[in-house]
Amino acid sequence: MSKLKLLIVDDEPGIRSGVERVLRNFTVGYPFMEEDFSFEILEAETGEKQLKLLIQCLLTSFCLIINYQASMVLKFWNTSNPKNTISQ
Repeated sequence: MSKLKLLIVDDEPGIRSGVERVLRNFTVGYPFMEEDFSFEILEAETGEKQLKLLIQCLLTSFCLIINYQASMVLKFWNTSNPKNTISQ
C-alpha cells in the first residue's frame, strides 16, 4: 500500500488532532488503480511552518489545507508548480 502525504494546517490543536484522528486509518482505493493508498499525515500550526513543509514535499504530496490562508498557499503552490497546479 502506497502512502500519500497529507498536510493539515490550523492554529487550533483540537482541529488538527481531530482531522488526523479521522484520516489516520483511512485508505483510498479506485477501481482503475492496482493498489489502495493510505496517508502520511503532517501537521502545521502556522502559515510559516506550512510553507516550509510544502517546499519539502512539493512534488509528492497531497495537501489538505484547513485555515484562512488557503488561497495564498494555493497561489504560491500554483506559481511554483505550473505542471502540478491545484484548483480551489
